[in-house]
Amino acid sequence: MRHLHTIVCATAVLVFGSGCGVAQEVDGLAAADADQFNNAYFLEQSARDQRLWLGAFMAGTTSTLGMQNPEAGQCVARWYYEGEDEAFASILAAVARFPENRPVEVIFALARRECGELTAAG
Repeated sequence: MRHLHTIVCATAVLVFGSGCGVAQEVDGLAAADADQFNNAYFLEQSARDQRLWLGAFMAGTTSTLGMQNPEAGQCVARWYYEGEDEAFASILAAVARFPENRPVEVIFALARRECGELTAAG
């Protein structure tokens, strides 16, 4: 898993509003910070790495979101895991349309389309 730290930071930023810098080693090369992990970079990765990243991101996101808003967390989990191949295909298509954005932005936009507001419940 190349970008686990990025996943954790992105989830923290989106759910809790706090940020963190990302610097880590990837195959002997210094990795870019989270702002450089954009959709174009994501699409350059192998399908295996894309699925691993998305799986880890969705697990972290649904768990974290579920602590703040259980109904939203369950909805996002259903959207992604019950139709994982379809969700993966729609995420890839949307990511390709917005190469300068980050995958997390696209994923949350698609999840909001499916589940509505994802912020903490009331």
